[in-house]
Amino acid sequence: MVVFDDTHRERYQPGLEFAKERGFRVLSLEGLKPSGIRPNQTSILYRGGNCLDI
Repeated sequence: MVVFDDTHRERYQPGLEFAKERGFRVLSLEGLKPSGIRPNQTSILYRGGNCLDI
């Protein structure tokens, strides 16, 4: 599992696509940071059989 922060940024999209091509699933969570006023996104990249059983 990998926690990938700030995945709302365009420059991180190739990294997400790279992970997907290698069998990772992506769970994205959106919300506000404590110091921000704009929505942000953190993504959890995972494969089956992981430690959280998701």
